[in-house]
Amino acid sequence: MTASRWARLAAASGIVFVVLLILGAFIVPSPPKSDASAAEIAAYFSDHHSAVLIASLLSVLALPFFLWFLSALRAVLLRAEGDSGHLAAVTFGAGIFTAGTAMLATILGDGLDQRIAVSSDGSVVRAVYELYRLTNGIASAIGLAILLGAASFVFARSGIMPRWLGWFGYLAGGCALVAACAVALNDTSGLRVLGTISLVGFALWVLLIAGVWLQHVTEPSPHPGHRVAPA
Repeated sequence: MTASRWARLAAASGIVFVVLLILGAFIVPSPPKSDASAAEIAAYFSDHHSAVLIASLLSVLALPFFLWFLSALRAVLLRAEGDSGHLAAVTFGAGIFTAGTAMLATILGDGLDQRIAVSSDGSVVRAVYELYRLTNGIASAIGLAILLGAASFVFARSGIMPRWLGWFGYLAGGCALVAACAVALNDTSGLRVLGTISLVGFALWVLLIAGVWLQHVTEPSPHPGHRVAPA
């Protein structure tokens, strides 16, 4: 397979991933707050049963496209860094962690939707919902912040991507980190909306990277002269 074909596949995987991600994220209304009663939680999953199932399916379908994009991104970062590849490894690991926690949240959401929310044991419903909320709102957000931060650092230092794209990644990652802290502290000031902003920012970041790959129509790798300057 030619280098340009690989570039198109890597870019296409990112685009398909973003489409599935956004559809899955916004097809379901905002979930109940952390202090919601078991009855309110059960009513939410009962009222939006089909939407939750569709969102879960879209999340599962998005996974292989994300992993393909992540692998291509790792190759870009590895070549930009040279022999060390530390940030490429951090980015790839953070991506796997984010995908894993997102899948765990999907499984917990499915469990609530199909089985647990109809349980007569309110304590079980509340416990599983809290785990679902924390997995989705803290673990995934922290993984996303690390992914964006590590990759954007390489972008900003090496010039393999437009440097402003690195700064944009810093901004999206910062939003994800603040949102995770807000969820952890049960903040009620509205800072958790930054989680949605970071998700949209991440989606746009992926699309911009895909656009760069398509524009060059070459293997998604840096110019031989590009290297991350030593810290």
